[in-house]
Amino acid sequence: MSLPCDLDNSYTPAGSPGCDHRLYTHAVQFYFADQVLVRFTSEFVISALRAGDSAVVLATDAHQRAIAATLHRRGIDVAHHAQAGKYFAIDAQEALAECLQTGVADFSRFRRRVHSILADANRAATTDHPRAMVFGELVSLLWEQRDCEALLALESVWENLALEHSFTLFCGYSIKEFSNAGSEAVFLKVCAAHATIVPPEQYPTAESERRILAATARPF
Repeated sequence: MSLPCDLDNSYTPAGSPGCDHRLYTHAVQFYFADQVLVRFTSEFVISALRAGDSAVVLATDAHQRAIAATLHRRGIDVAHHAQAGKYFAIDAQEALAECLQTGVADFSRFRRRVHSILADANRAATTDHPRAMVFGELVSLLWEQRDCEALLALESVWENLALEHSFTLFCGYSIKEFSNAGSEAVFLKVCAAHATIVPPEQYPTAESERRILAATARPF
């Protein structure tokens, strides 16, 4: 399903304070422009922090800085929330390098690290029933390397973590990485791994849009 916080013509999340992360379990955002992902993720983070929940942002350095800048413009003191243990920033590229140290994807250390962060995040929350908001794009980096097996294994790691911790996971994938013929098979596997799917604001080419939409018209 699509997120009910409908987007306006500029694809900026509408409404205030934003999308309620508690309505979702495991969502995926396909995006064309980086600013779309940043806007959407920022809305979720703002909503979570203002509600008393914590936020974990596992993103590339560029996206980390863009999200932090957006939060600052919206009146969110990132440093204050980080000091309070309610905002965690994890560099996705560093995390990826750690997972690939042996040349083969190994998520055991990553899982232990996130397990600890989620526990700390929910302890720091001021809500009666804490539910951390987590944004992750490590899976997208794995697909940039065309490692479908690893990205699906990581999606499973998150699903297992959800059995131990209360959190909403919001994943981001660049639709540009699905522009080549044949990539729609992986696109469908990614969709099947998520409970909520947000389509991109545009596709790389008309031909890639035709292929992907034709693939999603079939059951998966």
